[in-house]
Amino acid sequence: MLAEGFSGKPVAAIQSHDFTQELARARVEEWHAATPMSFLHDAIVLSDDRLMGIDEGRDEVYILDRKSGQIDKYEMPVTDEVKGGNFRGMQLPIGIFTGKHGPHSGVQISDGRIFFTGALSSNLLMFNPATKEWKLYPIPQGFLWRKGLYSHTIRADKDDNVWFTVLVSNTVMKFDTKSGEFTEVETPHNGVLRWITDTFIGVVLKISAWFPEKNYHLWLSHHKWLNGGRDVFNWPYGIDINPVDGGVWYSKLLANKIGHIDPVTLEVTEFDVPHKGPRRLRFDSAGNLWIPSFDEGYLMRFDTKSKSFESIPLPLLAPNEYELPYALNVDKRGDVWIAANNTDRVMRYIPGEKRFIAYPMPNRVIWFRDFEFTQDGRVCTSNSNLPAYAHEDGLPAFVCIQPNVADSTSLQPAHQHSAVMVARRE
Repeated sequence: MLAEGFSGKPVAAIQSHDFTQELARARVEEWHAATPMSFLHDAIVLSDDRLMGIDEGRDEVYILDRKSGQIDKYEMPVTDEVKGGNFRGMQLPIGIFTGKHGPHSGVQISDGRIFFTGALSSNLLMFNPATKEWKLYPIPQGFLWRKGLYSHTIRADKDDNVWFTVLVSNTVMKFDTKSGEFTEVETPHNGVLRWITDTFIGVVLKISAWFPEKNYHLWLSHHKWLNGGRDVFNWPYGIDINPVDGGVWYSKLLANKIGHIDPVTLEVTEFDVPHKGPRRLRFDSAGNLWIPSFDEGYLMRFDTKSKSFESIPLPLLAPNEYELPYALNVDKRGDVWIAANNTDRVMRYIPGEKRFIAYPMPNRVIWFRDFEFTQDGRVCTSNSNLPAYAHEDGLPAFVCIQPNVADSTSLQPAHQHSAVMVARRE
């Protein structure tokens, strides 16, 4: 494909960063954390405004006090699981995954407890910051061991139930944090090839686990011998709760669909999206669902009442380039913050003005996978490129954008970069 794409002639392309007045008032703060072999997949904002980074590769979490710069590390409990958990038959990425649980995503509920998806081990994990206590909740296993394979994004509803997608098992799960009860919601298979995966993937992974890191699952996979490619998976991925009616909505990254779960009846309804690669979606306060199209570089808005879509192309640095919007979140003003990972930028879309503001990051090889907001107005995330040692600074980092420095008291910046002031702390 690369050879076919090159003619041998130079391409005339000039990248142009747009400057807006908002950039002059913005600041990016960065705190290095963890190790070059860490994988800080998600960062969440805790109720006391501290940041927690979730190290999926090493079964650890890091809590940052932004005022003092202190970072505390907490290791997850050791179990009888082996390295790689359910996926130990695979060669895990570039030596990064050395843990057993693979904590991926986290959410804090009203009593202070934090729940994490254990992507590798089929456990839901709980951490209490007040007592430093850990607790594991094994996801119940069913016929052919098909439940809980790569639990992914997790969110909490108004009753403190947590809902999370289970990527490889093509399900969404609800966990009652008071009773400890799991409820599984199977989502549509969307074709014969995907039904084969949903039905037999657990058996395939069990067989390949007998031969650690040999990748024998590839010999048994119909993505090759039936030429199914990426169409053998659904991949329930992002998830969020509608603040208006409590409906649970999820995205299917590879099936190019979004779905709705009635929280009472558990009835599932799915919709095709106009642009491929719906990833980590979020609601605004009015009940509009915002969805990034990772494959085609669009921001999509879905009206849950009229069931209609609006498609908004992301700005590019040069013609014929493309953007990779991985995740987004919506702040209290209704502005949409988008991870534009292909160009080391964060995009801010103001719906009322139909206008984008681009925030270039102060270093290269950034990969942001989610956003959360602090009480003092920051937009925060973690730099989680895999591997971390490929970042310009060689380490993962907590990153916060302060859109308007005049809005709150803050530390003096260490230096200035591309009209965005940067405060960097080790």
